[in-house]
Amino acid sequence: MLNYGVVKERLIATKAVDAAVVQSIKIIGYLSVAGIGEHVLLFGFVAGVGAFIGNLMGKKVLSKMPVDRFRNLAGFVIMVSGALLLFRFAGVLE
Repeated sequence: MLNYGVVKERLIATKAVDAAVVQSIKIIGYLSVAGIGEHVLLFGFVAGVGAFIGNLMGKKVLSKMPVDRFRNLAGFVIMVSGALLLFRFAGVLE
């Protein structure tokens, strides 16, 4: 997407909104089907607060990161993730 002129902050924001919508739908489904207890909801709330704080910190780092470095880092993460998936599929990593 960065090769098509999308700004790195908008790319991250789009992915964050997408993840939030998907997770919200999952939560609604889990609550309606599986009577989740209070301890699980508390854990989810604490994780959400942690994610919010992490996003604020990440926003500061991202604003200072040059586009080329972001592109290289994103490519590296995608490459490592793909390699891990291939190794797990091949049975090298369990």
